[in-house]
Amino acid sequence: MVGKGTTGSLVMLESAKNPEKYLDYYHRSRTHLALGKDAPEPRVVEPPELGGVVELPQVGGFHHRYERRAA
Repeated sequence: MVGKGTTGSLVMLESAKNPEKYLDYYHRSRTHLALGKDAPEPRVVEPPELGGVVELPQVGGFHHRYERRAA
């Protein structure tokens, strides 16, 4: 059972086991204040016409990316 306050430790452990997954998340999905809340690899604004929003788990499911996909 995971105790209160251990989520950060679990993210660090998962990141240490799979650094390429964390780096992918960091560069493609994580927002950065210095970049105007965009990621280092800019994302395109997806209009509603592209479909519904789906959740894509990243870094072992501790973080998520959201994209539009056709139904």
